[in-house]
Amino acid sequence: MIKRSAESVATMLNEWYSYIRKNKVEEAEILKNEIFSILDEMEENQDVLLYYSLLDFRHQIMLSYLKPESAGDVNNRLKQLEDKKDELTGLLDYYFYLFKGMYHLKQRDYLTAIGCYKNAETKLKEVKDEIERAEFHLKIAEAYYYMQQTPFSMNYAMQALEIFKQYDLYTIKRVQCRFIIGGNLIDVLNYDKAKEFFREALLETKSLKEKDLHLQATAYFNLGLCSFYENDYENALENYLFAADIYEEQTSFFLPKVFLNLMRVRIKQNQFKEAENLYEKGIDYAIRLKDEECHAKFMLFKATYLQYDEQLIIESFQYFESKNLFSDLEELSLDVANYYTENQNFDKANSYYRKAIFARQQIQKGECHYEI
Repeated sequence: MIKRSAESVATMLNEWYSYIRKNKVEEAEILKNEIFSILDEMEENQDVLLYYSLLDFRHQIMLSYLKPESAGDVNNRLKQLEDKKDELTGLLDYYFYLFKGMYHLKQRDYLTAIGCYKNAETKLKEVKDEIERAEFHLKIAEAYYYMQQTPFSMNYAMQALEIFKQYDLYTIKRVQCRFIIGGNLIDVLNYDKAKEFFREALLETKSLKEKDLHLQATAYFNLGLCSFYENDYENALENYLFAADIYEEQTSFFLPKVFLNLMRVRIKQNQFKEAENLYEKGIDYAIRLKDEECHAKFMLFKATYLQYDEQLIIESFQYFESKNLFSDLEELSLDVANYYTENQNFDKANSYYRKAIFARQQIQKGECHYEI
């Protein structure tokens, strides 16, 4: 039997990775299966097989966001790659740290994610493709955003956006850059400018020949977030509902998050019965999709506003403290402190205001130990 050349298979792997980067799930799945079916026919080449394993890991990370119920065992794939770590050199070593960073970001382990990305950054010299370099900038910008390291996040996101602007085929990546930039602008309370970026992102998603409803939903969600922080709860509700409808059609990983935010809107509107209904639906999604962070937030809001339970409030905060999720810790502490203030329980309010101050201090320190 004539063996397939490793070079021809590597070309197919590059095409597969291109589909993954563009979130083209169906095309990526088809090509993945085709490649898998011919691996046994390929001439021996360990680097190509390692590249396949890396892309399979990256493929599962994509599915964990877009089709979480069909995603494979991502943890096991990472373990298999770590067992082969000594065999990874050059560009493959770069991909290992980049994809591992993406995995830890999905797990909300932001310090480890940043550490992986910083390792990948030391290997950027191996990356000749400008689009791949932009992809790196986008990923590390996202991690810094979640840690509220705004200047770092904005710098990397703008670098990525400037590159993606030069290529017509990378609309989705431009949209993702705008989401991160807009999110950073929310963090510095510049809601008007944030909305500009989110509206531009929404227009770009609607211009796509192949509609990406998931991106549209995320644009609506982000616009809702702006309205929520501006205390414009009607607009927030409208945008969140747009997002929820689309996310439900796709069983998106973001379902717990949108229902959590819908619940918060209803609480702000004193619509507690509706908030309870949203809690029931949202926590079910959080359990099904194994979203521990949203699960903890659902429990916290229920224990604070719907069925007061001081012990459950304390336990919920222990989760965020144990995970070093200081951005969430600050916002949620202020939320609970305001609740106690409104109910004239000033001692408890002060303890949560102090907790918020502590969280802000940790954010400002930028305590990134970059443990791998």
